[in-house]
Amino acid sequence: PQPRLATASTTVGMAWGASKGDPAGEVARSALAFVNEVIAAERENGREESPSDSKMKETISGNETIPPGEGVHKAVLQYSKSILRCKRASSLQEVINPVATPTILSGAVSGNSIGGEKAHGKSKKNKQSSESSTSTSEAEREEMEERYERVVLSVLCGLGWMVSCRPEVSDTTETYASIQSFRYSENHFFPEASSIVRLMQSSRGSFRREAFALVGKLCQFARSVVLSDHAGDTSPESQNDNMLPLGTLIPSVLSAERDPTIFASLMEMILTYIAVFQGNGNDPWKYLDPSLFTKSLSKTVRRACYGAPAIGWGPTILPIVASLPILDVATEPNHDATEREERMKGTEVRPLPLLAVESLWDGHKSAVGVTDTAAIVSAVIECVTFLMLRRPKENHPQFSLDCWRKCGQLLLESLVYFFMEAPDSGYGPAAASLDGLCTTLSRDILKLDTASCDEGIGDRGVSNIANWLWGEEGLQSALFRGKNDSQKVRKLGCLLKSILIQCNEADGMKPKSLIPSFVNFFHVIILSSGDRSNK
Repeated sequence: PQPRLATASTTVGMAWGASKGDPAGEVARSALAFVNEVIAAERENGREESPSDSKMKETISGNETIPPGEGVHKAVLQYSKSILRCKRASSLQEVINPVATPTILSGAVSGNSIGGEKAHGKSKKNKQSSESSTSTSEAEREEMEERYERVVLSVLCGLGWMVSCRPEVSDTTETYASIQSFRYSENHFFPEASSIVRLMQSSRGSFRREAFALVGKLCQFARSVVLSDHAGDTSPESQNDNMLPLGTLIPSVLSAERDPTIFASLMEMILTYIAVFQGNGNDPWKYLDPSLFTKSLSKTVRRACYGAPAIGWGPTILPIVASLPILDVATEPNHDATEREERMKGTEVRPLPLLAVESLWDGHKSAVGVTDTAAIVSAVIECVTFLMLRRPKENHPQFSLDCWRKCGQLLLESLVYFFMEAPDSGYGPAAASLDGLCTTLSRDILKLDTASCDEGIGDRGVSNIANWLWGEEGLQSALFRGKNDSQKVRKLGCLLKSILIQCNEADGMKPKSLIPSFVNFFHVIILSSGDRSNK
C-alpha cells in the first residue's frame, strides 16, 4: 500500500541524512549501520549487483557507507525533496509521517534527531491539560525549531553525500536535472531549485553554510543541475526552471553575506562553479556578470570577509582572479552608456582582476590578527605575481603600463609590510603564518627576477616594468622606507636565506636583478653603522 511505501522511503531517507549529518555520534552510527543493512539487503536481492560492487563491499569498513543502490537512491531523493520543501518547523511533522510504526532505527533517529513521537507524547502528558489545549508552550516551540534545523541540516549534508556517491557520468541516460520533474517518473524526485535557493538566502547561517556546501557538490557531481544539460550546452534557450540560477545568485549572496563562519564554503562553491564551466569548455562569464561579481567580491575582501579566518578563503582568491576576464567598469557591455560615464567620473579605469587584488590588499587592514593579515598579504603577492607572469591571450590581453606598475607597487607594499609592520617574532599559528609570508615573498620575487632576465618574456607584464621594479624607484625605495633598524635587518636576512633555499631547490633560478638592490642596502647599513661607531 502507498502509506507503507511512503513510510519506508521516509525511514531510509531519514537514516541516510542522520548517518551523514546528525551531530549526535550515537545517532549517526546507528543510522549508518541501518543504511548499510538496507543497501546490503538490496544488493543481495539481486536488484543491483556487479563484480566491482561485491569487491568493494568486501573491503568496506564499519565506519563507511556501502555504495547505495537504486532503491536507496530514490528514497533519499524523495525524502530530501519533501523535507526541503518545508519552509517552517510546523510543516515538518507532516512529512515525517508520525502514524508510521517506528522501527529500532526510526525510533533512534526520530527520537534523537527529530524529537520523536514518543518523546513528544511523553512531554505532552507531563503538561497540564489546560496548557496543552490552549497553545503550544515556549519550550515546545524551541524544540520544534531545533528539530527542524537539525533535520534540514542532515538532509542537506546527506544529499551532498548522495550525489557524490552516485555522480552523473558522461554516458548517463538520466541526469539529476531530468528527475526533478514528475513527468519522468513518479518514483523519482530531486529537490526543486527553488528549495535550494531559498536555503542559500535563508536568515539562518547554518542553512546557508550547508546549502553552499551542497551546491559545491552539485557543481562537481550533478552538473546538469548547474549547466543546461550534462553535455555542457549553456545556450540561453536550453535553460529551464529546474536549474539553479547561480549566475544571478552568486553576486547577491556574496554581497549580502556577513557571517564569518560561512565564507570558506561560499568561496569554495564559487570557485567550483567557475571551474565546472571552464572544465566543460564554456565561459562562466556568459551567465555570471563579471563586473557585478567583481564588485561583490571586492566589497567582501575589502572587509577581510568580515573576520572569517583567511586560511579558509584566501587560497580561493588566486584561481578566481585568474579566471576573471580583463574588462573594466567603463567598457563592460552589460552597463549602459550613462552608467559607464558615471563610473568613470573621478576614477581611474582598472581591469577587473586588478580591481579585485587592490581590494584584497585593502582588506589586510581589516584583518583580525597577524595570522589573517599575513595570509591576505600572501594572497596579494601570489595574485600580482601571477598577473605579471601570465602570457597574454585573447581573454587576457595586456594591461596598460600604469596597471602593470600598480601590480608591482602592490608587490613592493607587501614587502614593506613584511619589513615594517609584521611582528618580528611570534608563537604558534602567528609564527607559522609569518614564515609562510616570508616563503611566499622569496619564491615569487625570485620568479619575477628570473623572468625579468629572460629575453623570451617580452610579452609578459613584468618585462614592461622590470627597470622600474628593480631600480631606485622600485625595490630600492621599498628597502629604504622607514628606519633601517635591527628588526628590518633580521627580516631581510630571513628573506635572503629563504631565497637561497629556493635557488637550491630550483635548478637554474638565481637572483640577478635583486643582487644590486640588496648589496646597496647592506652597503648603506654598514656605512651608517660605521658613522655611529666614530661618533
